[in-house]
Amino acid sequence: MMIQPIVAMVRTSPHTVIADYNRLLSLILPPPVVACEALLVAVIERQNPFPAQSTPPWQLEGVARALCAHRYTQMHIHLTQPDPDDRHALQPIVRDLALEPARPNDRACDLAVLLSTLRRGSGVAFSGATRLALAFARHRAPLAVIDGTTVGNGPAHQASHPEIGNILIGSLDPVAADAVAATLLGLHPLLDIPHLRVAHECGIGTADLNQMTLLGDTDLAELRWLAHPPLARRRVPTIASIARQLGSALPLFGRGRQPASADFNTWTAADRECYTSWLYDTGWGQLFASYQRRAGRPTRR
Repeated sequence: MMIQPIVAMVRTSPHTVIADYNRLLSLILPPPVVACEALLVAVIERQNPFPAQSTPPWQLEGVARALCAHRYTQMHIHLTQPDPDDRHALQPIVRDLALEPARPNDRACDLAVLLSTLRRGSGVAFSGATRLALAFARHRAPLAVIDGTTVGNGPAHQASHPEIGNILIGSLDPVAADAVAATLLGLHPLLDIPHLRVAHECGIGTADLNQMTLLGDTDLAELRWLAHPPLARRRVPTIASIARQLGSALPLFGRGRQPASADFNTWTAADRECYTSWLYDTGWGQLFASYQRRAGRPTRR
């Protein structure tokens, strides 16, 4: 008899996210028996940081600290793309928690932790958990952790429209985690996501929500984001956004500043406005700015 996969969902906030990651993993991981080894896979999708498209620093820190509490005494980190300038502010966490860089010839770890984010692009839900699980299949067990603190709507390398989600998702079945993510984004995992349907039919994982067990803040399963195209949603202007638009003409009133970690010469106007709005007008953006300062990349005013 097949055991139903467990998917944990936890409500979070910028002030409690580290503790919330510990709660999330406590719902998923079995009680530790002996010291174990883990591989943390951090996703870097863009050269510059952008909400909901790369592993945020609090996800790496929260998961790593939770694994330490679960007796994972040795942890390695693998970046899907190099980040030599540490624009994603991950290196201070790597140093503080003594995370060792992964090597291609390393033996398989007890646990491969896939640190993905929640976004919808090109008509499909995509957290990347299933893809990453297949890429790191040589490790004994995959753990998918999806950060939905900010939910993205748009392709990875084009203008995206983030919304605040305040949710964390985790499962030892990456297909099940992706299926729950698809549902939250207003899609049917078996009808709308071909690779999830194939994975389900091939027995790689479970994409049928009726065959899963939900734990944690299960009321979050009723949420639906981005059920409509981005153009159907109008952005409500705020004083901060108006000031930002007038910043060059009114430097004393507007912010007149650019994030130090972003090369705005290579960004579209939509990307620029989207990122700065998130960075300065949301709690998650302000938390990211605090990690930038830890990394020695202060946000200039």
